[in-house]
Amino acid sequence: MNIWKFTDNNLKLYNELRKIDSSVEGILTEIFSRINDYEPRVLSFWIQEGLKSKVETYLLRYVIPLYDLLENQNRKLVIDSLIIQLFSTICWRTFDNCIDNHVPLHRGHQTSLIALMYLFDYTKSSTSENILPMLDSHYRLMTEQSAHEKTKPISLVNIWKKCSIFLFAVESVAKLNADKINIFKTYINYCGIAHDVHDFFNDISNHVQSLPRYWMRQINHNEVYNIKFTKLLYKKVRLEITDIEKEIKFLKIEKRFPLINHLLTDVRKTFKEK
Repeated sequence: MNIWKFTDNNLKLYNELRKIDSSVEGILTEIFSRINDYEPRVLSFWIQEGLKSKVETYLLRYVIPLYDLLENQNRKLVIDSLIIQLFSTICWRTFDNCIDNHVPLHRGHQTSLIALMYLFDYTKSSTSENILPMLDSHYRLMTEQSAHEKTKPISLVNIWKKCSIFLFAVESVAKLNADKINIFKTYINYCGIAHDVHDFFNDISNHVQSLPRYWMRQINHNEVYNIKFTKLLYKKVRLEITDIEKEIKFLKIEKRFPLINHLLTDVRKTFKEK
């Protein structure tokens, strides 16, 4: 079974990205070939833990954007950076499962530790730098943000901090410049608020004070949930994301990074849903 054979909406998005840049298919093939050479049990672990669909999604939405930013880099650095990025997204997913109690705690902790072990081990084989302080910093920041969001929302420009480890490969392995790091953070913020809109009711049940929930309280003090207030919430969201959409235009992503631009266009549909 080839884990990178996409399904459902991910297959549609994959084909769209491949039309924009034909090298996407070869890059993904090389990523999984390299992972299999490194440790064949990684793919089995992901499938066993029910992460296959997440791997598909993160490949397209958080690995491919990094590929778009890695212009004219040597092939080894590109592949290593993308694999480390993929491992990082799985670390976040398994970490978040523990925070939000998506799985029994004992199993969640074990899965999260195994995911982190693979990330650490692969990165250590790719760089001579001391990566433990970097990883520790990301986990501390994500934990702080999770605690913060139990009482108050995280600002739109800081949503990336909730999944800070997505910046590990970007900053510490690929070592992108400040401009590209800013583009990636802006991209994460935009995708993150779209995710929070979709996750609205889950956040309520988990007592998470997300931005959409905060905005809903502003327009609906009694938190009555019906079609009328849902429409008002979407209207409020569209108003609140105006600044980040201006930032996207200012960064000229449409002209500079076609894959990221297409992904942003796809995410934008979330805010237009009726």
